[in-house]
Amino acid sequence: MPKIRKYVLLLLLSLFALCLPAAGYCAGTTTTWSGPTVTMSVQQYETLKNSIETLKKNSIEREQLIKTQQTQIKTLKEQLTISQTQLQNSRASIDQTQTRLTQQSESLTTLSEQINKEAHKTATAKRQRDTWAVVAGALAVSCLTK
Repeated sequence: MPKIRKYVLLLLLSLFALCLPAAGYCAGTTTTWSGPTVTMSVQQYETLKNSIETLKKNSIEREQLIKTQQTQIKTLKEQLTISQTQLQNSRASIDQTQTRLTQQSESLTTLSEQINKEAHKTATAKRQRDTWAVVAGALAVSCLTK
């Protein structure tokens, strides 16, 4: 039995010896933060804390302002699109009106020419009628005087 104890003890010591290098390697891999530390008074800390809170509030307000402005930009873009469409429709309407005015001007010119021709014909017919009336009157007077 004492021999078994000796072997068990030896086995335990061997296992413990195997664990020692691992513990040594692990100990070297742990790091502690050795960065610079800042010391300040409570008043400075409170001032810094209030400044940060103010900056956060300003940031939130600016984000809300940006969202509002983006909404306004979207609305303005929609209005611009509508205005451009209306402008195109107005231009098309102006073009149609211009075409109609041109056609009516041409019709008016043609009608004026026709009226002038008819007035000339009427004046010519009146002159011819008056001429024949004078000739007929002269013949009547000459027939009566003979």
